[in-house]
Amino acid sequence: MALLAGLKGKENSGQLEELARQLKSVVVRNFEFDAPGMYDIELLRSFRDRIKSSGEWFSLVSVKEGEQFTEIMMRKTADGKPGGLLIIAAEPKEVSVVHLEGTSDLSALGKLSGRVGIPAITQPGRTAAVQARPKTATPAPERKRK
Repeated sequence: MALLAGLKGKENSGQLEELARQLKSVVVRNFEFDAPGMYDIELLRSFRDRIKSSGEWFSLVSVKEGEQFTEIMMRKTADGKPGGLLIIAAEPKEVSVVHLEGTSDLSALGKLSGRVGIPAITQPGRTAAVQARPKTATPAPERKRK
């Protein structure tokens, strides 16, 4: 959360500081592969289904296109407030998982787009697309999604 605190003085700093107080953890994992089929998509689907079947998480957005899928899930706390967010995005040559624990203000999460390792969320037209940013110093070329 120190990364969020370092964003002081920038636009929306008040919301980011509040979000930093609410968040317990932020975990971002992005895996890129040289060719399709280098990871077991069924294992990833099983992981997603196990989380959903726990009863603690529910799906906000679920998109499937061919063998690709994106799932955005939220965990509610006992008092009904959002307690966490999980994003799983699987493509033939890339898998991204983002887990935010402890947030109660989902609108403030949009302010993290493109910061602290969280993929940039853009809205070309009215369609939202998540574009993963690589952790390496050499940026990968951006791909347009349909």
